[in-house]
Order: sequence, then structure tokens, then C-alpha cells
Amino acid sequence: MKHDHEAHEAEERQDQEPAVRPAPPPVETDSSSPDPGLPNRPEIQRVSAEPVARPEIRRVNPEPGAEPEIRRVPASPPPAETPAPEPHPTVKAATKAEPEQPAATQTGTADETASEATRRAVKLPLPKVPPTVPAGPPAAPHSAVHGSDNEIEQISAEAAEARMPQQAPKLRRIGASTRRGDVTEEVSYVEASHLSSRERERLILDQALRGLSPAQQRRYRKDMRRLRRTLRRHTTGKPTRPASMQSVPEVIGRGFSRFIKVIVVIVMLAIVLVSGVGGGMLLGYISTTEPLNPALLTSGSQTSRVYDKNGELISISTGARNIDREIVEFSTIKDGYLDEAFKAIEDERFDTNIGIDPRRIASAVVSAIMHGGTPQHGGSTITQQTVKLLTGEDEISAQRKVQEWYKAILLKRDLTNDEIMEIYLNSVPMANSYVGVQSASRAYFEKDAADLTLGEAAFLAGIPKAPSVYNPRTELGMRNALRRQRIVLAKMLDLNFITQAQYDEALNSELVVQREPPPLSGTSINSYFVEYVYKQTVEDLIERRGYTREAARSLIHSGGVRIYTTFDPRVQALVDATFNKEELFAAEPGRYAGLPDLPQAGMAIIDNQTGAIVAMGGGRGTKDANLVLNRAVDIERQPGSAIKPLNVYAPAIEMGMVTGATMILDEMVFMDPQRPDVPYPKNAYYPEYRGWMTIRNAIKISNNVPSAKVMEMVGLDNSRYYLNKVGINRLEDGAQLAMAVGGFEQGMNPLEMASAFATFPNGGLYIPYYCYTKVLDSNNTVILENRPSYELVYSPETAYMMSRILEEVMLPGYGEAFWYGGSAEGHGMMVNSAGETIRTAGKTGTTDNDYDKWFCCFTPYYTAAVWYGFDVLRTIQGPDNEGAKRILFDVFDPLHADLAAVDWTVPSNIVERQIDMRTGLLASPELQASWPQRVYTEYFVRGSPLIPTQYESVPTEPPAQDAADVQN
Repeated sequence: MKHDHEAHEAEERQDQEPAVRPAPPPVETDSSSPDPGLPNRPEIQRVSAEPVARPEIRRVNPEPGAEPEIRRVPASPPPAETPAPEPHPTVKAATKAEPEQPAATQTGTADETASEATRRAVKLPLPKVPPTVPAGPPAAPHSAVHGSDNEIEQISAEAAEARMPQQAPKLRRIGASTRRGDVTEEVSYVEASHLSSRERERLILDQALRGLSPAQQRRYRKDMRRLRRTLRRHTTGKPTRPASMQSVPEVIGRGFSRFIKVIVVIVMLAIVLVSGVGGGMLLGYISTTEPLNPALLTSGSQTSRVYDKNGELISISTGARNIDREIVEFSTIKDGYLDEAFKAIEDERFDTNIGIDPRRIASAVVSAIMHGGTPQHGGSTITQQTVKLLTGEDEISAQRKVQEWYKAILLKRDLTNDEIMEIYLNSVPMANSYVGVQSASRAYFEKDAADLTLGEAAFLAGIPKAPSVYNPRTELGMRNALRRQRIVLAKMLDLNFITQAQYDEALNSELVVQREPPPLSGTSINSYFVEYVYKQTVEDLIERRGYTREAARSLIHSGGVRIYTTFDPRVQALVDATFNKEELFAAEPGRYAGLPDLPQAGMAIIDNQTGAIVAMGGGRGTKDANLVLNRAVDIERQPGSAIKPLNVYAPAIEMGMVTGATMILDEMVFMDPQRPDVPYPKNAYYPEYRGWMTIRNAIKISNNVPSAKVMEMVGLDNSRYYLNKVGINRLEDGAQLAMAVGGFEQGMNPLEMASAFATFPNGGLYIPYYCYTKVLDSNNTVILENRPSYELVYSPETAYMMSRILEEVMLPGYGEAFWYGGSAEGHGMMVNSAGETIRTAGKTGTTDNDYDKWFCCFTPYYTAAVWYGFDVLRTIQGPDNEGAKRILFDVFDPLHADLAAVDWTVPSNIVERQIDMRTGLLASPELQASWPQRVYTEYFVRGSPLIPTQYESVPTEPPAQDAADVQN
């Protein structure tokens, strides 16, 4: 390998000096041909290449104008010369035209001949030649070596000179001699400067094949091809050094370099392969991409909000997914820092990219490679994230990603940057079920997104990368979020979104974050009223707007609607306080020892002027869960005697059959056709039958027999008709005469009863109850609206007359005229804080075995109904028979404390008469003077034939006082 070093040095010197290319002298060969048909082809004898001393190379200064000559001085004197063989005829012709060359004394050149370079590359032994080489012109046309792979065929190019005499002036002879110890080789060839290397090679080959048979030519060409392949295999590449001379780092470096080259080749092949297959797949993915539905741009889960009658927020609904999201228009926050903060950390080229960012994608790939498969940032643009948020598609696949890119490009084409940013800022997750910057701003900073400071905006912009990691509601999450905020601010500064002064001020400003959730959240316990509002709006969407139940629920609970209700917080606060007083539900809790629960109650309150529900109570104690039984609206319990004014007495008065002064006999009757021999109905008091009494007193003590008799007068169909007119639809109910005493196949709830009773203080007008005034969708379009509607069910005279009759329930007895007080006499009428009496009327109701207790009560202001009992049928005991009345008055007394004392509206067609309570006749002046306790004022419709015309003037003996108490 030492020769290689010296050759390399010679090459470097040759690069710096003019090249000298002496023609190598011909090698003396044997005249015999090794192959028949190949005359004059010398036989090359192989000799072993023995190590010899390296000759010294000397530079010979040429004459002026001549090329410099490099000579190799032999290490030892050359052997004696021998006569040169006779030159080839073609060579003779060529050599005569040129001057005789000086004897070659050098043994090689820095740029060695092809045959010598080949031998050194493949380490072949030198061919056998005669021991001496004569000086002078070359005598052989060519020398060739063929046979095995290490045989080298040398062809003299001078043969072409003889065949191309016309080009001789253009040929230049170069001579060279090589000395290897005592062996000398000389080769002569020509170089045509105007010909290419391929043309020269072809000329030489043609000369070599001249005179050969076709078979010999084929064999010759085959040998030359094999030789050419061998030369190429062994002579390509750069010079190498022995491995022993290389350091370990060099070896490792070369190995790594080769490894990288292999990887690059593999990657290139993979790219070529994938570019074909992947291109087809890419086109397939794009062709099957479904464009974004325009409805998605304005839809999505949004927080629905419920407001009270004063416009104050009382509840929010985040839907089944518990997503708290509130839409905010981008124009309201564009002047702040939010959009720039998100651009800086999520997509700095958002304003200029096409929806995707190839630079960011490539950077994410490199980041993933450099960090063990985990990129330090994502490759998605804000537009891509918006597509993902809208579609909800998060499958990890090439198809999904390609289609996301395509959709992002289309979205960027169809929408402006502001429109895309608005969708994104309203859809980005912000931890703790908050979605969008508006809900997050209110939750964390108690302000609108438009009012955020630079530090607050940067804080929010850092959360979406990993909401669980940057959750401000946890200690670790808060620390992470603050570090992330500094990164966002630094990025904004680098992009010139903010100045250095703004950056410093934001870093030095204290950030006050609300660590506790607000009172109203998607997980808050809704009141009974609010739950009813959600339920009713869903039903109304189905009935009025044709929504499916699923679509209606989705819109109401997570469609961003705003519901304005009739909820009165002052009234509701009184109801809540009452329902948390356990003593009102169980005066003697020991009576229910061993039972799983105490009695329950349900209550609904109606505003008489509007028919709106203002408050309700669904159960005893504090409501501790959502979607539980609401006893104000969900139960169906038998109403007992509480139903009589609605389906018996008011229809009878309206039909002109009775008045408050009509006398009726309370006696044993057999009115059950299924059991004709069994008394029916019976009364719930003692003595069981009390003889003749006015309709007023029959209602006062809740007499059953008079009610059944009047029902027969009215008729079952008329009774159902009037009941339906006041909002209690029992047209298909199969109950018969039992309806007169509150026996139905389908029971009632407090809301139905309260709304129906409100017809009386409203002058006979029935106003269907409602719990909201309007519902607006996320675009501020009214989709539902309730306005008070009125239907005249009873004449104002009937309504007034019933209201005055039902006052008796609140009043005591009249002594010997009528001993029995009303079923709610212990509570009396309402009295305000000034001591003034407020007109109050009502009706109690009790079912068999004291399973259900009702009290329906109204004033000129409000109407309420209370049901009291066990959820599972069980007898109410002792003082708790007053449970319904205790609960209602506990709410009504403070509710009316600050209200003025007003009377019922008296119709102009009403006339008053003084009536003898014992007979129902007109009370004469004498009776009024001598026995005033028997006389009371009754009300009639002017001109009615039911107005008494006879006077009762003869006093009779007062009846003995009955010790029995009224039960209902």
C-alpha cells in the first residue's frame, strides 16, 4: 500500500503542474500467436510480481516551449538491452512520419498507464516479458492479455494511426516506460484530442479485430467485456487506507456514514413506492371526504340558561355531556388579546396559511423524531382544530387526518379568518366542562371574555393544549397553567403581538383565578320549579313545533336556549322555608316510629292576574338530587271533597240550579246502583246526617250527601265538561257518581287543582297555567312563547257567588243557627301586617282512610293547592290531619303580610238578600232584630228565579248544640 501513497502524492503534484504523458514503449513479445488466426499477436507470459525497490522520480526540465517531463530513475541499473523485434507494419508506417523519440530512461509517470493501474488495483502479477527492452521507437502494434479475470489485454492505439492517415496531424504521440526491478514495459498508443473516449476505444477495437474470424471476434468481445467488468469492479472508489491505521472514532464514523446512506436509499425507495400507492390512497381519501355540514358551523352543545321573572339567572343546563358553553360574537372580543394569544401559541401563521401549515406539520414530525416519538408541539392549525371540534372525529388514522386537512382547506376557502376564529373560540375545551372562552372567562375570572386583561387572555390560551394538565381548579394544574401563561406571553412578544412593556406588565400583574365553581353550574341541583320548566318546554316543542322528543331535549338542555320563566324568587323562598320545617309535616313524629319515612307534601302557587306559576314545592326537606319525584306536578292522587266546587257546585250555580241559599236535605241515601241496599254516600262526621241545610253550609262542612244529590241534578257529562274547561281533563274517566265526592279513575296534582280554583277569583275566567313567558334560541329567535289566554268558564256572577260561599270554609259556626264551623276555621282569613283582613276562600278534601289531605285556597292575589300524605298509601294520624292547612297558611301568611286588604270584584248584576239560615227564606225585619245569628247575607243574580220571595218571620226553637267536630 506504500506505492498507493506515493502514487497519490504524484497525482497531487501532477494536478499542480502541466501533465506529461509519454508514450510507453512497446513490450517485446513472442512472435508466435497463442490462437490460430491471430497472426502477429504476441503471447504474454505471466511473471510473478516480486517486491522491488521503488525507483526515484525526478523532474526533467524541458526545452523552452516543450512540456515538462517526469522520469523515474531505476533503483538499480537496468539490464543490458536486447535487439527490439521488428515493428508491426502499421506501426512502421506511422512512425516514419514522426521524428525519432529519445530513448526512454524513466520507469513510469505519476499518472500511470491503464495497464499498470489495473495491476495495482487488482494485485495481478506482471506479464512475462523478455529481460530487456530496446530503446528507440516501438516495434509492436499492440499487446493484449486475455484469459482469466486477472489477465489484462493491452491494445496499442497507434494501430488507429495507420488506419487514419488523414487525421495523423491531429494525433500526438506520448511515450512512457515503466521499470519494475529488472523488468521493463513499454507501451505505445495514440490520443486523438478531437475524439471522445468511446470513439477512441471503438477505433482500437476495430483494429484489434481486423483479420479475425467471426467466432474469434465473438470470443474476443466476450473476453473484453469480462475484463471491463473486472476492471470496473476493482478500480472504482476512492483510495483507502489500512484499517490498522484508522482510529476507532473514524471506523465508527465511517460505519455510521454507510448506515445513513443505506437509510437514505431505503427512504428514497419507500418514497418512490409510497408515492405511487400513497398517491392513489390520497386521491381516494379526498374523493370520499364529506364536506362540512353548514349546520355544524352554528350548532353544537351550548349552555342553556333559565331566568326568573325579574330576568335574573336561576339555572344553567349543560346537557347530558355536561358542557358549559356560551356563544360570544368575535366582534366583541376582537379588540382584546384573546385571538392573538391563541394565534401565538396554536397557529402563528393562521392569517396567511391555507388551512393547513406544511411547515408546522414538518416541524412536528421532526420534533417527534428528536424526542422519541413524542412531538413537543402539534402540527394542526387552528382551522384543523376547528374542523375536529365541529365534527367530533378523533380517530387516529391516515384517512381521517387527510380528510381533516382537506376539510380545513375548504373551510379556510369558504369562511373568513374572523369567522373561523369565532367558531374556534366558542368551541375550544377549557377544562372543568367549560367550552369556549366566554364560559371559561366567567367561571375563572367572573367577567366577560371581552373584558379580559393580557395576562388573563394568555392564561386562558394556554389551557386547551391539555385541559386536565392545566386545570386551574387543582393545585398542580394551577402551577402548570401559570408556567404555560409565561410561554404564551413570550411567544406573543417574539411575534411582535405585544410590546416589551406590555409583556413586563402582564408578568408582574397579579392573576386572581376563581378556584371554586360558581353557585350555578351544570352539576348544580335544580329546584323543583326549574326541573318542571325544562320538562314543560320539551313537551311544548313536541306539541307546538313538531320536534321529536330527542331533538327537543337536546335543544332545551344543550342548545344554548334562554328560558324566561314566571318564577318569583320571593314566593319560592317562602315555600322552601316551609318545606324545611319538619314540625309542619309531623306534629308528633313518634306516631310514625318504625315507618321508613314521614309524610310528604306537594304545593303549587298561581298568580291570579296572569295565571302563571310563581312557585312550587315538590317534597319535604332540601332537594338533594335532580330528576326526583315532584309532588307538585307528578302525582295523581284522589282529591276528595276538594273537587266539589269545581265539578258539582259551580256548574250547578252556572246552570241556574242552585244558589247558596238553596236548602238540601242531608239524609241516608242509596245512590250506588251496584249496591242498592248499602247507604251511599256516607258523611265523614258525626252525627252522620244533619238534616236540612243550605248549600252554603253543606259546602262549609264538606257534606257528601248534598254533593251527590246536586251531581244528579247537574249530570255526569256536564260535570266532566266544566271540569275540563278549568284544565282538568277527565272526559274519558270512567268514574260515575263517585266524582261528586272526589272518586276518579285518574287522580289530580296540586298544580291542576290550583289553576282550576284560580278561575273563581278571576271572575270566571280560566287562564291556563304556564311556567315560562318565552324561549329564545342561540340566535335570539323566539321559538316558544306563552301569553296569558282567557276562557270564560263561569259567569262573573257565578264566580263571585262561589268565592263568597267558599269563604265559609274559613269561618266558624253560627251558634244555634248552625253549630258547625268550616273545615279550615282554625286558621281563618288572611290578615296583613296592618291587621286588615284579606278575603280568603278555599276547600279542604279528605279521601277514605285519611290517605290524602288536600287544601285549596285563594285570595284576590294568589291561589295555591297543597297535597299532604305518604307516597305509599298510609293513614294520616292525629294532629297531622291538619298538615295540608298548616303548610299552606305557613306560606300564605307571610306572603300576604305586606299586601293591601282588597275585596272580590263584585259584578254589577249581583244582588244581596238577607236569608234565614234555618229555612233559606228571606229573613223578615223581625227575625233580623230578634234572632240575628240566624240571618246572613246571600248573593244572587239579578232577576234569577232562585231568589227567595217568601219571608221567614216566626222564630223556632234553636236546635241543641252538637259536640261533633267537622272532619273535612
